[in-house]
Formats: sequence, structure tokens, C-alpha cells
Amino acid sequence: MSRWVKITIEDVASYQAGALVKALESKAKYSEAQENPLEAAIERITSRIRSDVKSGGYAVDKAQDKIPGELSGEAVALIVEFAKPRLMQ
Repeated sequence: MSRWVKITIEDVASYQAGALVKALESKAKYSEAQENPLEAAIERITSRIRSDVKSGGYAVDKAQDKIPGELSGEAVALIVEFAKPRLMQ
């Protein structure tokens, strides 16, 4: 089985300049009680990728927060795409 990895905010920052990550973590939050939009995006995209892998008949890692390492680049791109609209609201 391939190496499974957890996508982090640092992964997103290295893909898209850190300024975007800072903006998403601060400006995209409406209140202190609201969760970090990047963390929510990471959870959502990770879950979607794991579901797609399972639907293809493949086994997934036991850790719910890990995806196949070879999909990490695509996952980060999807996370950015998912989170960016929060800056526009």
C-alpha cells in the first residue's frame, strides 16, 4: 500500500503563498467562535478523497485524516479552491 499522509495548513501555505493562508485564517472568520476555514476545508477534502478511494474498491488507512501521499498535491489544490470563496463573503 502507498504512503498515507495528513494534509496540514503548512502544506497549503507552501502550495499557495502564506499570505493567502493568513487571510483565510483571519479575514474569512466571522467570529472567534467560528472554526478556521482552512481546517474545515482540509477535513472536507480529506473525507471526499477517502470516500472516492473506497468507492474505487481500494482499502483506506485506518487514520481518518490521511490520504494517499500521491494525491497530496491535488488535495491541496482542492482545499484552496474550496476555501477561497470565504474571502469573498
